[in-house]
Amino acid sequence: LPAAVTTRLVRAPSPGVPTPTRIRRPRVLRLASTRVASASSTADPASALGVEYPASAPGEGVRGRGLFHTGDAPDVPVVRTPIDVTLCVPELVGPDAPAECADGVRAMYKAWSASLNVDVPEPIFDFLCHAECPKDLRMAAALMWARRHVPRWRAYADDVMPASYTSLYLATDAELEALQDENVRRMAMGSKANYAAGWEMIKTQHPRVADAIDGAVDDQSPPATQEEFDWARATAHTRAMSGKVAGGAGAV
Repeated sequence: LPAAVTTRLVRAPSPGVPTPTRIRRPRVLRLASTRVASASSTADPASALGVEYPASAPGEGVRGRGLFHTGDAPDVPVVRTPIDVTLCVPELVGPDAPAECADGVRAMYKAWSASLNVDVPEPIFDFLCHAECPKDLRMAAALMWARRHVPRWRAYADDVMPASYTSLYLATDAELEALQDENVRRMAMGSKANYAAGWEMIKTQHPRVADAIDGAVDDQSPPATQEEFDWARATAHTRAMSGKVAGGAGAV
């Protein structure tokens, strides 16, 4: 987040793989939405982070705001982003995780001192690179911290990224029953409970991380909230992508 280095559109079906049939289900209209009260804005937050659109352009379409392809050359990237402003976490953590991946991610954040004039606190480093937590939860913590403490990331989040998401995880029991799919209902209920517990887990089991996220941004900044966490985790679910850093080690 944003897209790491370069992103290209590839639309080639795999040989021998049948086209899936789409099953229409009732839409669940629950939104995860938040704005940081002290958010600042710039005229062009994407440019301030160095994000370029060589073969695309942000705009409004029939389905709302999006990024629209504008080029025909297959070798021209849709989006280009400097690696030294990118949010990243190692895909694997724990005793068997490759050390070079965590080292590569740590080096990326060290570069923020020069690129964003911000030093990432050590508790945030350690949590992102070593905490044995799901990668989307670690990415949510990274985004929460960046949005509250890095002015250019705050402007990008508020002015470029979606303010809200339609989320199955926020559906009511009645709406899940209306789907008439027990597997989907069970998945959504489990993920819903996981969302609700995520921020509380960080606060109780990783208090130094919560303190770093919740640290004073300015005199008007409210404490970090569950709503902010829900927005950040929904963003991680819908906007993060995998890539390679540090000689091929996996990262998100």
